[in-house]
Amino acid sequence: MAMKISKAQRSAISEAADALRGCKDTLTAQIEDYNAKRTELQAAIDDVKDALRSEFDDKNEGWQNGERGQAADAWISEIEDKASQLDDELEVEMLDIDDITSFGDQPE
Repeated sequence: MAMKISKAQRSAISEAADALRGCKDTLTAQIEDYNAKRTELQAAIDDVKDALRSEFDDKNEGWQNGERGQAADAWISEIEDKASQLDDELEVEMLDIDDITSFGDQPE
């Protein structure tokens, strides 16, 4: 007796694969939206930190080396460190659903 995948099994696999493709499309769109929003946040924070750093750099050396200057420098550095966490986009490796559901020729 030849081994084979029944019509009902193929149908169940096809339906499940179609449902997973729908999730994959939704997830891909959500990741793209997330990355776009991440870029917007990064740009806003970069504007702030660049303005603060420029303002700091414009102060005289005495102020920069004083207590207030050192506190400001530490604060700006903290903002710069936090901003660097936004450098990488979110990436998710998606399954190749067509490859997973392709079983090749059935043995005779």
